[in-house]
Amino acid sequence: MAANAALESPVMVIGQEFVTQHPVDLEMMNDCKVTDEDGNLIFQVKSKIATVRDIRYLQDAYGNIFVSLKHKLMTAHGRWEVFRGESIEQKDLLFSVKQSSVFQLVSSKLHVFLPSNTTEKRS
Repeated sequence: MAANAALESPVMVIGQEFVTQHPVDLEMMNDCKVTDEDGNLIFQVKSKIATVRDIRYLQDAYGNIFVSLKHKLMTAHGRWEVFRGESIEQKDLLFSVKQSSVFQLVSSKLHVFLPSNTTEKRS
């Protein structure tokens, strides 16, 4: 019941083009490409070669960058910050992601926090 309610009133963080009315199974391949169950490219992760910072870019199937992923160094939980477009400015922060546990061997359980949740309180 709760899952259906979530689909009826989605929280749109990035853009309307990424909202679906039904669950979508995605698979991330070793080459950082995300495909749907039919093998169609949906997203891909790219990085700029000559950079000191660990910043990656999530692109749609057409190569358009829609978010920047910045790895926070010196954190215990593998934290990333996600920004709108190619920006890495705090004013463009969409959300941050961190591993739920410092030690995760196989699967990844992640916590996602919107910028307004500065205390990272989970509901």
